[in-house]
Amino acid sequence: PKQAQHPIAREKFARAMESLSKINCEERDTEVLTWMTAYVVAVVCLAGAFLASFSKDTMSRQLFIIFALVTALAFGLGGTSHMQIFKLQRENRSCGSSWQEDNHEWMYTWLFAVTFAPFSPAALAALAISTTESSG
Repeated sequence: PKQAQHPIAREKFARAMESLSKINCEERDTEVLTWMTAYVVAVVCLAGAFLASFSKDTMSRQLFIIFALVTALAFGLGGTSHMQIFKLQRENRSCGSSWQEDNHEWMYTWLFAVTFAPFSPAALAALAISTTESSG
Protein backbone atom coordinates (compact mmCIF):
# COMPACT_ATOMS: atom_id res chain seq x y z
CA PRO A 1 0.00 0.00 0.00
CA LYS A 2 2.76 2.50 0.84
CA GLN A 3 4.59 1.72 -2.37
CA ALA A 4 1.42 2.42 -4.32
CA GLN A 5 1.23 5.93 -2.79
CA HIS A 6 4.67 6.98 -3.99
CA PRO A 7 3.87 6.82 -7.73
CA ILE A 8 0.69 8.82 -7.10
CA ALA A 9 2.62 11.42 -5.11
CA ARG A 10 5.29 11.63 -7.81
CA GLU A 11 2.62 12.02 -10.46
CA LYS A 12 0.93 14.82 -8.52
CA PHE A 13 4.27 16.53 -7.99
CA ALA A 14 5.13 16.22 -11.70
CA ARG A 15 1.74 17.72 -12.67
CA ALA A 16 2.21 20.58 -10.21
CA MET A 17 5.67 21.35 -11.56
CA GLU A 18 4.39 21.18 -15.13
CA SER A 19 1.57 23.61 -14.40
CA LEU A 20 4.01 25.90 -12.58
CA SER A 21 6.32 25.95 -15.58
CA LYS A 22 3.40 27.01 -17.81
CA ILE A 23 2.81 30.17 -15.81
CA ASN A 24 3.78 33.10 -17.97
CA CYS A 25 4.88 36.58 -16.97
CA GLU A 26 1.36 37.97 -16.92
CA GLU A 27 0.34 35.55 -14.16
CA ARG A 28 3.10 36.63 -11.79
CA ASP A 29 2.87 39.59 -9.45
CA THR A 30 4.95 42.13 -11.34
CA GLU A 31 3.21 45.36 -10.45
CA VAL A 32 5.55 48.29 -9.89
CA LEU A 33 4.38 48.64 -6.29
CA THR A 34 5.39 45.03 -5.61
CA TRP A 35 9.04 45.45 -6.44
CA MET A 36 9.20 49.03 -5.18
CA THR A 37 7.91 47.85 -1.80
CA ALA A 38 10.64 45.20 -1.72
CA TYR A 39 13.23 47.89 -2.41
CA VAL A 40 11.81 50.12 0.33
CA VAL A 41 12.05 47.26 2.84
CA ALA A 42 15.65 46.63 1.76
CA VAL A 43 16.59 50.32 2.18
CA VAL A 44 14.93 50.51 5.61
CA CYS A 45 16.85 47.41 6.70
CA LEU A 46 20.13 48.84 5.45
CA ALA A 47 19.42 52.10 7.29
CA GLY A 48 18.65 50.14 10.46
CA ALA A 49 21.89 48.17 10.15
CA PHE A 50 23.83 51.41 9.59
CA LEU A 51 22.25 53.09 12.63
CA ALA A 52 22.76 49.99 14.77
CA SER A 53 26.45 49.99 13.93
CA PHE A 54 26.85 53.12 16.08
CA SER A 55 25.38 51.55 19.23
CA LYS A 56 27.23 49.72 21.99
CA ASP A 57 28.79 46.46 20.80
CA THR A 58 26.59 43.67 22.13
CA MET A 59 25.43 40.31 20.89
CA SER A 60 21.96 41.78 20.31
CA ARG A 61 23.41 44.53 18.12
CA GLN A 62 25.40 42.02 16.07
CA LEU A 63 22.36 39.79 15.60
CA PHE A 64 20.21 42.77 14.61
CA ILE A 65 22.77 43.82 12.01
CA ILE A 66 22.85 40.28 10.62
CA PHE A 67 19.04 40.22 10.56
CA ALA A 68 18.85 43.59 8.82
CA LEU A 69 21.48 42.75 6.19
CA VAL A 70 20.05 39.32 5.37
CA THR A 71 16.53 40.77 5.16
CA ALA A 72 17.81 43.56 2.90
CA LEU A 73 19.46 40.99 0.63
CA ALA A 74 16.37 38.80 0.44
CA PHE A 75 13.96 41.66 -0.27
CA GLY A 76 16.34 43.51 -2.57
CA LEU A 77 17.04 40.45 -4.70
CA GLY A 78 13.34 39.50 -4.69
CA GLY A 79 12.47 43.01 -5.86
CA THR A 80 15.06 42.73 -8.61
CA SER A 81 13.48 39.46 -9.78
CA HIS A 82 10.02 41.01 -9.87
CA MET A 83 11.41 43.98 -11.76
CA GLN A 84 13.10 41.69 -14.31
CA ILE A 85 9.80 39.84 -14.86
CA PHE A 86 8.02 43.20 -15.19
CA LYS A 87 10.52 44.21 -17.87
CA LEU A 88 9.97 40.93 -19.77
CA GLN A 89 6.21 41.45 -19.58
CA ARG A 90 6.48 45.06 -20.78
CA GLU A 91 8.58 43.93 -23.76
CA ASN A 92 6.03 41.17 -24.57
CA ARG A 93 8.65 38.48 -24.09
CA SER A 94 7.99 35.06 -22.62
CA CYS A 95 9.09 34.40 -19.08
CA GLY A 96 11.33 31.36 -18.66
CA SER A 97 10.33 29.05 -15.82
CA SER A 98 13.23 26.59 -16.02
CA TRP A 99 16.97 27.00 -16.37
CA GLN A 100 16.88 25.70 -19.94
CA GLU A 101 14.26 28.13 -21.26
CA ASP A 102 14.86 31.52 -22.82
CA ASN A 103 14.47 34.59 -20.60
CA HIS A 104 15.25 32.74 -17.38
CA GLU A 105 17.68 35.36 -16.06
CA TRP A 106 15.25 36.48 -13.38
CA MET A 107 15.64 33.06 -11.76
CA TYR A 108 19.22 33.82 -10.67
CA THR A 109 18.24 36.72 -8.44
CA TRP A 110 15.19 34.80 -7.24
CA LEU A 111 17.41 31.83 -6.30
CA PHE A 112 19.56 34.04 -4.09
CA ALA A 113 16.51 35.81 -2.66
CA VAL A 114 14.95 32.55 -1.48
CA THR A 115 18.35 31.36 -0.27
CA PHE A 116 18.77 34.35 2.06
CA ALA A 117 15.11 34.50 3.14
CA PRO A 118 15.21 31.74 5.80
CA PHE A 119 18.15 33.35 7.56
CA SER A 120 16.11 36.46 8.31
CA PRO A 121 13.66 34.83 10.76
CA ALA A 122 16.48 32.70 12.16
CA ALA A 123 18.50 35.81 12.99
CA LEU A 124 15.38 37.47 14.41
CA ALA A 125 14.73 34.44 16.64
CA ALA A 126 18.35 34.48 17.81
CA LEU A 127 18.00 38.20 18.53
CA ALA A 128 14.87 37.59 20.60
CA ILE A 129 16.55 34.81 22.56
CA SER A 130 19.70 36.85 23.19
CA THR A 131 17.62 39.82 24.35
CA THR A 132 15.57 37.75 26.81
CA GLU A 133 18.69 36.01 28.13
CA SER A 134 20.53 39.28 28.72
CA SER A 135 17.54 40.91 30.47
CA GLY A 136 16.72 37.89 32.63
